[in-house]
Order: sequence, then C-alpha cells, then structure tokens
Amino acid sequence: MVSYYYSETVSEPENTGGETRRRYGAEMKYAVLFEKTETGYSAHVPDLPGCVAAGATFEETASLMRKAIQMHLAGMQEDGEPIPAPRTIAEYIIAA
Repeated sequence: MVSYYYSETVSEPENTGGETRRRYGAEMKYAVLFEKTETGYSAHVPDLPGCVAAGATFEETASLMRKAIQMHLAGMQEDGEPIPAPRTIAEYIIAA
C-alpha cells in the first residue's frame, strides 16, 4: 500500500480578493500490485485505472509508481474529476 495526500487549488470568492490557495485533503492509501516480468517489474493501481509503471528493479518500479500516482491524481484534479476513494484490499493467502 502507498499513502498519498492530495491537494487541490481553490479560488476564494471575490469578497476575499479572489485569492488562490492550496487545500489539502485526507490521506489516501492505494494498493499497488507488482508483477515480476522478463525484464524487471511492472505495477498498477486497481483503484486508479491507467495508472501504471515499469522498471528494471522492484525499487525503481516502486519509485516510478509513486510518481505515477502523484501525476495521475494531479491530472484528475486538473480535469475536475473526483478523486476515487481507495477500495482495493490486498492479502496473501497460503494455498496448501
């Protein structure tokens, strides 16, 4: 799971001088699924369709995934789309 705080730019009404400021929202913790590939690793966030990353090592992929989530959420905010609440739960189950 990766935690993120999201923020949005808010323009205040004219009676406050039309001031623009950043408003910070709640922490969002998204599940990230990593898969080993022939050339390294790939990752995606089930709750953010299209948010993916790939790298040569697990560490590189995790770093790229953090940046991808930040960019994905920023793009959604810029487009006026609602930020989806994390819903995916990841668990390992031992199959015997």
